[in-house]
Formats: sequence, C-alpha cells, structure tokens
Amino acid sequence: NAWMTHSSTHPVDFSKMSFEEIRIFHEGTGAQIVPAGIAPRNPFYIFDRAGEWLLLKFFVRDPVKKLERATLLSQEKVAEFSEADESSYDAINAQLKSYLDMIQQLFVLNEIDTTEEGQAARSFALRALRSEQDQLMTIAQNNPKEIISATIAKLVSLQESGQKIETSNESK
Repeated sequence: NAWMTHSSTHPVDFSKMSFEEIRIFHEGTGAQIVPAGIAPRNPFYIFDRAGEWLLLKFFVRDPVKKLERATLLSQEKVAEFSEADESSYDAINAQLKSYLDMIQQLFVLNEIDTTEEGQAARSFALRALRSEQDQLMTIAQNNPKEIISATIAKLVSLQESGQKIETSNESK
C-alpha cells in the first residue's frame, strides 16, 4: 500500500522516501500522499492497527517525527474512508480520531515550535488536515453519515488551533 501513481507510467514508492522527500513530492504535485491501507473487513486489519500503534507509542520518540507519522497515518485513514463501505466507518473513524488527538497534542509541544523541522512538520500537518477535510466533505455528500460530520468538525477545530499557534509563533 506504499505505492502511489504520480502519472500512469511513473509509480512512486513512498515506503522508501524520507518525510522531506514525501513533503516535496506532495507540494509539487498536490497529490494525496498516502493511499488507503488495509480495510477493516480484512482479517489482517488488527495487525495493521497494532503495528501503527506500536510504531507511534514505542519506536518514534522524536515529537517532530511523531507528528509527521501521525499526519501520514491520518491521511491513510481518510483514504480508507473513500474506499470503505458504511459498515467500516466506525472502525476507521475511531482510528482517525486517535491520530487527530495525537496531532493536537503534538501541535503545542515546545520541541515543535523551536526547530525549523518542527515548524515545517506542523505546516505540513495543517495542509494535510485541510486536504482531509475536503476529502471527507466529498465523501459526506455522497454518504451523509453523522460520524463523518463529527470528524470534519474535529478537523476544522484542529486546523483553527494549529493556525493560532502558527500565528502566535510568527508574531514572536
């Protein structure tokens, strides 16, 4: 699931790219960075979730790297919404909300504010959140479901708090 097609003849393997390379690719193409992962109906979904949880809780210690990874995982969950049927929405939404909560907690850490890498990661996360909001709004038009509306509201709130932090840091 690490593959994404930039054009019909040039597939891109994001699993071998650094975060900086992914960010530059995304800014250059405006493409969605992360394709959908394993669907909740897949018997291996539990292993996918466990791997993501272990990665974020135990293996990624640096707050900047954690923000980058949580952003990419939240994008994967939004991509899963677009490919899922309604029976999978609750499972995908629960995981998406946990990544959004983590992003919100990471936005306010000093380690994010004091480094250029942290500020770039927060800016990238804010752009990704706007993209996720747009994608979910499109899905909600075709599938009006309260769960998607609540997640969109959380995305909007998170973007507003992130923008306030960026604005206050720029005025310092």
